[in-house]
Parts: sequence; C-alpha cells; structure tokens
Amino acid sequence: MNTKNQPVSSTDASIEEGTHMKEDVQAYAKEAWENVQDQTGRAVREGSLYVRENPVPTALAAFGLGLIVGLVLSHREEPSMKKRYVDEPIDRSHGALLGLVATLSSLLTKNIHSASNAAEDFSDNVGDTWKKNFEPFADAARRAGRKLGL
Repeated sequence: MNTKNQPVSSTDASIEEGTHMKEDVQAYAKEAWENVQDQTGRAVREGSLYVRENPVPTALAAFGLGLIVGLVLSHREEPSMKKRYVDEPIDRSHGALLGLVATLSSLLTKNIHSASNAAEDFSDNVGDTWKKNFEPFADAARRAGRKLGL
C-alpha cells in the first residue's frame, strides 16, 4: 500500500525484513536437507560397496557385535542357594498345591454332606426308637408324677 509519495513506516520495514529472514531460513533449511540426503545416500552406497567387497569380515564384525551386546544384556546374577533350592521349587509347586487343596476341599464337602445326612437319619431313627421303646415308661412316669402332684 506504499506509494512513492508516502514514507515507509517502521512496521512495514519490519515486515519486509521478517519476510526476507524467513526466506533466508527456508533456503538454508532446504540446502541443509539436501546436503543430509546427499551424504546419507553416499554413505549407504559406500557401505553397501564395502560389504559386497568384504563380506566375511563384515559378517564376523556383525556377529561379534551381536555376541557382545547379547552377553552384556543377558548378564544375570547367580541365584543364591535359598532362591535356587527353596524359593524356586515352592514357586513351581504352587499350582500343584492349589489343585490338591481344591480336590481335597471338594471331597471334604461331599463327605460333610454325607455325614450330615447320616446324622439326620440317625437322629430320626433314634427318635422313632425312643418313641417305640420308651413311650410306655414315659407314660408310667407321667402317671406317677400326677399321683404325686407334680
């Protein structure tokens, strides 16, 4: 909106300067990106060529590096005697013990029900036997108690 007759304001100058800085930064970033791509591509080509020309040393180096990394990562402490001969067998037998307890509890439940039914039958039989065998004595005792005024 500036015309040749109007003076340039400081905000207009700041905007133009910011636009130029933005364009400079974008150009620098684009150039850096292209450099990174070129260097990466060159490194991949050179590495690929080296591997093709020297396959055995490359394979041995990769194997050695993998072995070292594996040994470092898998380093474990030797278990103590208690852990090895007490804790680990107990941990392994935990499931078997739970299965045994479950089986025993179901058998015990069945036997308790059987014993309960047997006790109920016995009490019914004792009551019937009591009535049959001891009812005459109870009647005689009642009569004697009435005579005595009890």
